[in-house]
Amino acid sequence: MSSAIDTLASQNYNAGNYKEVGIVLQRSFLISWAMAVPLISTWFYARPIFDIVGVEDDVADVIQNFLRIRAISVPSTSSV
Repeated sequence: MSSAIDTLASQNYNAGNYKEVGIVLQRSFLISWAMAVPLISTWFYARPIFDIVGVEDDVADVIQNFLRIRAISVPSTSSV
């Protein structure tokens, strides 16, 4: 998403369409957060999914801890 923002925002800025730059930025925030919320919730509560799939308990614990730490960084990486 951020690569599309770079292209659209720079084109509109150089064309003098400053209002359009703001609109592109607002749309990108909305789309990024709409994608981030399900991803964060899936990652944060992934342990039941691992149990259903049949992953070993020790491995599932390590993966769960990694995904919870990684989920904290999703809002900053998905927002531009």
